Amino acid sequence: MRPTLAAQALRDTMVEYLTTTFALAEPDTQEALTDFLTDPADGIFRGPYHWIRRPFRASEDGWQRHLDWYKDDFWPYAHQAETFARLTTKDGHVPRPTLVTTGTGSGKTESFLVPIIDHCRRAKAAGRHGVKAVLLYPMNALAGDQADRIGKLLEDVRLEDVTAGLFIGEASSTKNGSPYGRVAVDRVEIRRNPPDILITNYKMLDLLLQRQQDAPLWADADLAYVVIDEFHTYDGAQGTDVAMLLRRLGAVVGAAEKGRPLGTICPVATSATLGESPVHDRQDQGGSDGPRAMLDVASQVFGVRFPDDAVVGEDRRDLNSFLSPVDLSLPLPSPAELTRLPDPAAGDGGLDAVSRLVLGCDTSDAREMGRRLLAHPLTHDLLTAEVDQPLTAEEILASFPTSSAWRVTAVQDPETAAEALARFVALISVARDPQAPADQERPLLLVETHLWVRSLSRVLRFVSPKPVFSWTDADQAATAAVVSAAQADRRRVVARAGRLPSAYCRHCGRSGWSAVAPERNPRSLVTSPDDIYRLSAGGGNGKARVRALIAATPAEAARQAREALGRSMRRGKRAAEREATVLVLEDSGETLRRIDPDEVFRADGSIAETPENGVFVKAWFDNADQDEYAKQDRCPACGQAQGIRFLGAGVAPLASVAVTQLFTGGELPKEDAEGQDRRKTLIFNDSVQDAAHRAGFVASRAWKFSLRSLVQEQLAERSAQEPGFATDGVPLNELIAALVRRASVDKEKLLASVVPPDLHDVDRVKRLLAGKKRLPKERGTWSVSGWRSTPCWSSG
Repeated sequence: MRPTLAAQALRDTMVEYLTTTFALAEPDTQEALTDFLTDPADGIFRGPYHWIRRPFRASEDGWQRHLDWYKDDFWPYAHQAETFARLTTKDGHVPRPTLVTTGTGSGKTESFLVPIIDHCRRAKAAGRHGVKAVLLYPMNALAGDQADRIGKLLEDVRLEDVTAGLFIGEASSTKNGSPYGRVAVDRVEIRRNPPDILITNYKMLDLLLQRQQDAPLWADADLAYVVIDEFHTYDGAQGTDVAMLLRRLGAVVGAAEKGRPLGTICPVATSATLGESPVHDRQDQGGSDGPRAMLDVASQVFGVRFPDDAVVGEDRRDLNSFLSPVDLSLPLPSPAELTRLPDPAAGDGGLDAVSRLVLGCDTSDAREMGRRLLAHPLTHDLLTAEVDQPLTAEEILASFPTSSAWRVTAVQDPETAAEALARFVALISVARDPQAPADQERPLLLVETHLWVRSLSRVLRFVSPKPVFSWTDADQAATAAVVSAAQADRRRVVARAGRLPSAYCRHCGRSGWSAVAPERNPRSLVTSPDDIYRLSAGGGNGKARVRALIAATPAEAARQAREALGRSMRRGKRAAEREATVLVLEDSGETLRRIDPDEVFRADGSIAETPENGVFVKAWFDNADQDEYAKQDRCPACGQAQGIRFLGAGVAPLASVAVTQLFTGGELPKEDAEGQDRRKTLIFNDSVQDAAHRAGFVASRAWKFSLRSLVQEQLAERSAQEPGFATDGVPLNELIAALVRRASVDKEKLLASVVPPDLHDVDRVKRLLAGKKRLPKERGTWSVSGWRSTPCWSSG
């Protein structure tokens, strides 16, 4: 994966999704919204932050003496070997409390898993049965991933006597047995033959310690280890719950001693939150964020003191140990030259042009790329700077030498510099360590990219002819420390204008503002965003007073002015109208007034683009049904009901877009070296109810997006194959046939992309997705799936 390119694709996709979802009819408003979304200060993104880290130091010889078993062709990192030494039970060694705080991709799991399996193998050979290790995970998805990993390790013939079991709420065996190989999931079997290693979560462990039917699981338990993964997630009340749970576990298995609730059971915790720098750089840090604070929490939760040396942190190689001398013969392009190349994420081989421009070779030999990168001047500038932490492109380039053209470009043209840096770091992502053993492929450097996205909610719009958006004061305060030049220019234009919640019509795409028009004096508006949002969401009489104020065109204002002149000539009483009224919303946003024809028609006969003070708006004002229309969210511009919406998108839709882009964008490999699709998404949420809602929402939206991507792919392919299709379009029957052929490729499992997720639990559909060959009378299954999918096809 090339994280820097994936982050840019995510940004572009989310902005495209939001702007096309709202589909604003006014080009200048659409452009202003895009500028607002992507502004470094005002926008919804923070970052991307890049973290290019030095490789981990490999262990020196001698680590083998702590183990009787380890994987073939395995050589640990130094921090893994340190953990082996602490947790081994070989030769009567007593394992010691350990807190592993290394980062992502550091082999944190193997650090404790290898000595645990080694202990189980030795104990089993000595005739000791029962559960010997309990591995606790905060999420079933993490527990399942660990079960899959252990299942592969247990394929080793030397581990034929070692057993493992996954006991969570949703795991189940199939006709072919456990989906995790030798890791049992059948509850009856797990109770009958307790596994050496029990994988579960803390809520399920709570039940296992209470229910009488689960008592046999602990009858012969010989617990040596309790492991809590992602330990930093157990804070507050949840940490207290887990602490009490561990004390009950010690009591149930008979290990508890006075002052030692776990007795001789060795506690192990893992957390990546402290794995940001070597231990010797962090050991003296105090305060609430230092390792001592985490050790104190671990001591309280497990009931066992964790000494200072219990922390096992990262140990990374020194620069001089792997960087080569600078090779000045290598090309050194400018950022502008790099960005002029085609988008490297656009297709297969897209990074080759970047590699040839920077390294003088393509990407076919990843080790050769690594060799050249280690000697490249840009790599030296990148790593010798103080960048061993997540930083933006501007912050990274600011640490380059003052003579560097890249640093100068970062000041003069930050967008070009950031894009160029992303492309250069993408080369580092695909390069491999030239010094790694021939049968092992190791990354050249560890590259992480973090992109933060906020929900698009409570968006305000300045009352000005020039469209300018902002957040509410409370939300704006969070970004007050960051000010961009573009933001300052926008604010200068609308310095005297008020702000109202931004509204638009999802039918016609026209946009404007929303305010509350009191019944007694509807011209004097209530502009508090909180009141407007509350009354709109509350329905009833409150919603009846919320008015959509859609920006009107000069032609609409001129028509209203002519009608006003006609009424003044007739001197008649104003009658109730069926159409919306064009008014002037003064720039304070607090007052509506009638149009004065003199401010619409100029002396030279032309029509004014804007009023003297404020903007022209269309609103339900003189209509007898105006309150009912407000309740119906009827648009004053097009007249259609259920059209008016606040400008915004929540977390769940944006998460759906992110998931779809990551899975279909081409950056995540569809299969690993074993031919298995390992792509997974974990979405964390503090609330169980919100998590359940978002899971369903993301699944539904992701299916629609995936189907659209599949449709787009087939349209492009058919257009390329048939010249006539490129000009006249692809016939619908041809498109449907292409989709069916594409979805029928069993290896890629695309069939689910054309079947709505809420049908997946229907028995006949379930058999269809399972690839059953004999499906009698299944024409109705395809009919239902096709009928449900047609709206997505037509809207794609």
